[in-house]
Amino acid sequence: LMSRNGPAFGARLSLRESVATAPAAKTCGKRKGSLPNEAFCHVCIAKRGLYAWRDQGAALPGHPFSGKGVGCGGCGGCDTCRPALACDGQRVVFVKPQQDMYPVHFICFAKHCLHVDLAPTVVASCKLDGSIISKGEPRLVVVVPKHNGEADAQVLLRLSGAGPFLRALWSEPALQDFDVSTIHGVDQLSSGSVRQWALRALKGESQQATPVKSGKVDRYDYKSLHFQANYPTECKDCKAGSTPPTSGSKKQQKLAFKSL
Repeated sequence: LMSRNGPAFGARLSLRESVATAPAAKTCGKRKGSLPNEAFCHVCIAKRGLYAWRDQGAALPGHPFSGKGVGCGGCGGCDTCRPALACDGQRVVFVKPQQDMYPVHFICFAKHCLHVDLAPTVVASCKLDGSIISKGEPRLVVVVPKHNGEADAQVLLRLSGAGPFLRALWSEPALQDFDVSTIHGVDQLSSGSVRQWALRALKGESQQATPVKSGKVDRYDYKSLHFQANYPTECKDCKAGSTPPTSGSKKQQKLAFKSL
């Protein structure tokens, strides 16, 4: 399938050019002056804390994102924002975790959004072809962070069927030298034969048999390992009921910024 000017893989993944010009900034309310989510790489939004100052409502003393210089609100013009932009016609990965499609820089996607594990149940379906992923079968789990660093909904793919997507991904100039062995979860595959199969599959190589582990399958906790809230917020897009803690509280310390 083709999506605008690049290939689409199912309804949730595509490789194509971003818009040539930035969307209009918000003109009123708490988010006045902020560029919308689709203007930025979603990994960069979380890692750089672009919306942190805006969403906190006021600077929290001692918090990593307490100043306007960091967590500027997503102005699009400062030194913090400019490297995060994904609205200048560059090619990016578009991911649709739920209702909206978000751009992600290629290197950010490869380093932070790809995960490999063995399916712990038999209830999930592949977002490429709709087939059921067998329990114990290797999966490719695509996860982008929300703007405050928490994991958004996962996009699950059968690793054995992800070859066309992966070959297209690695053919992008920015990723031609990327080492697939560094993808999250590869080192957690206990069986050497399964790990070697997964590495070949991650390179996009076609293979006949798909290894399936029998018996109990441990869950790979990619959420708590790689996606944690960078700052406390009460905005409607984040966890309901969260309350910005007072300076120096244990809760604030736990929510302190951690690099992805």
